[in-house]
Amino acid sequence: MISYISHLKMHNYVLFDIKNIFDYGGTIMFNQILLAGRLVFEPKLVEVDDNKKVCQIRVAVPRPFRSRETQEFETDFFNIVLWQGMAQQVANNCKVGSIIIVKGRLEENKYENKEGKKVNEVRIIGEKIIYVSQNNSTNEVSNEDY
Repeated sequence: MISYISHLKMHNYVLFDIKNIFDYGGTIMFNQILLAGRLVFEPKLVEVDDNKKVCQIRVAVPRPFRSRETQEFETDFFNIVLWQGMAQQVANNCKVGSIIIVKGRLEENKYENKEGKKVNEVRIIGEKIIYVSQNNSTNEVSNEDY
């Protein structure tokens, strides 16, 4: 039996739901990430194979604690990949400095680079975006909408 929080809500939107945790023979498997931050550069929409739309965004997320060395808040930067309708919506509605909340998952990406070296990277695939405006109103877009 799982006795964790059943879901996490923000502005009446469910961001995390226990249905996304699968029980495989008594072992809990879970792949979810939740980030809130500001866009670092303008989203750029690109069409790839078979007219699929993709948009890569970079989000700056300040850490909630000060550095021991500098006594300042440090910031982490995350690249996020968005597909299809969600990619289009973010490209149309967001700009540098926009505050967004991203719910997504981690995905392993293996490929060979131009030098022939095998590369193994982990990337974030956005599954749901909530736009947070200056007046704290929100709008939500998810893959389920497309």
